[in-house]
Amino acid sequence: MRNFSFLVLIGILCCTSCLDKEEITSFEATVITSEATKITATSATCGGVFIDNGNFIDGMGICYALHSNPEIDKDSVKNFSKNGEYTVKLDDLLSNTTYYVRAYIKIGEEFIFGNEINFRTLRTGNEQCDSEREE
Repeated sequence: MRNFSFLVLIGILCCTSCLDKEEITSFEATVITSEATKITATSATCGGVFIDNGNFIDGMGICYALHSNPEIDKDSVKNFSKNGEYTVKLDDLLSNTTYYVRAYIKIGEEFIFGNEINFRTLRTGNEQCDSEREE
């Protein structure tokens, strides 16, 4: 019986030492891209909100482009250092143009993106007058 107990103890120790002790490298977070507001012919306010589930956030921001699915390395990016909800004013936009926006957060080397939104800048006064003349 003594030998059996010893063998069971050795077996338990071997099994527990074989358990996978790797750290989790995938991060859970929720990012929501806010609707654009204060839209003019050349500017708009955009942003996002995130729930990070206790992860350390290394960065956050928005990326925007004239095409769907804007990316950080290819398209215009605005970065922030605030926590939770953030907004930024986009300036020097083209008038009467559709922009696509996604909020993101960075945790370690991983980027987590929010939903994509789009908005159209307003026409300038001159463009409105020109189009009225054409009609």
